[in-house]
Amino acid sequence: MFHYALGASAIEAYWKSVAWPGEGVFVGEPLARPFAPLLREISPGRFELKIFSPRTGRLRVEQSHSAAGPFRPSPRQLPIRCGANSLHFKFNEMTDGYLRLQW
Repeated sequence: MFHYALGASAIEAYWKSVAWPGEGVFVGEPLARPFAPLLREISPGRFELKIFSPRTGRLRVEQSHSAAGPFRPSPRQLPIRCGANSLHFKFNEMTDGYLRLQW
């Protein structure tokens, strides 16, 4: 309770209070992101998105001139297969504005 009272989250307080915190497995652990998408810039204006998908489908790309929206569907749609995916696309933030990716 000491760490929790000092402002740590419940999970962080638990990890700080037990001798062997690695023994526990937490479903929904907020600090663990094993399937988090990874976006990296390969060269100026060219990006690679590594993403894991539980199903086959299409990655919908939406575009806006403002971070707050409104976002409109872009004609770009990228196919996604079940499992690990590596997608490449071009993006210029000066002319394209903001992108939102949904699948």
